[in-house]
Amino acid sequence: MDEHPTTPAETTPDSPVADSTAPDSPASDSTAPAAAWLDTVRLSSAEVFRHRVVVVIVLRIGGMLCLALSLAPVLSWLFEGIRDGDLFMFSYYLYRLTTAVVLLALGCAGLLLSPRVAAWLVPADAKPLCPGCGFDLAGLSDPRCPECGLVITSSRGVRPVLVQYQSWVRGTTLVLRLVAVVWVVWRLGVALDMLLWTTASGLSYALLYPLMGWSEFMRTLLLTGLVFVPGLLLWRLSVPLARRCVVTGIGSTDHFSSPPS
Repeated sequence: MDEHPTTPAETTPDSPVADSTAPDSPASDSTAPAAAWLDTVRLSSAEVFRHRVVVVIVLRIGGMLCLALSLAPVLSWLFEGIRDGDLFMFSYYLYRLTTAVVLLALGCAGLLLSPRVAAWLVPADAKPLCPGCGFDLAGLSDPRCPECGLVITSSRGVRPVLVQYQSWVRGTTLVLRLVAVVWVVWRLGVALDMLLWTTASGLSYALLYPLMGWSEFMRTLLLTGLVFVPGLLLWRLSVPLARRCVVTGIGSTDHFSSPPS
């Protein structure tokens, strides 16, 4: 009855309790801030799965729409070809067949490759990248970008830094590059159709064609020469354009460095 329980104030410096609660512990200074920083921006497995399901649904709906739209030029080719008796003159229907092939390819890609695209857009364990400069912030205990100085806080708005921001950038880049490819194929089909129509009457007509109609000939050459310029520019500038679109849609980069509420 004379024994008294040991209180925390009476613990000796050599006790394990004192060692575990010491404020100057090197483990608490090195690992705890890094873990807290990663926890503020990492999506859980359930959130990653939910985001991927949304991406797959959107891609497959788009794929089914592309497959449905691809029937329009095919039916038009069959109807006019059977009616006019030139069903197998593919050069005359090159534009429609090219459009059908492009839509068919996009539809099949949307249906078959949607899980892979979703895994690429929403990675399970993405790197924490700075929204200002794209610097890899993994392993840093201080959530401040050493490249541009942007402070990453634990607010809800900073979540796009790790997954959602990069996913939107990747998705927008993919859409812009698909638009560039479709543009090039479409305009190339129009230009080839005009060139085939020009040479349809024989070599002599093709040689005399510049003298017979300079305006139409220059228009044909202009379409053929400028087909790749907008497409290549859109392809090369897709990444900065995607970042600008995402920042404009979500907010400025100051939104990512705002103090937590």
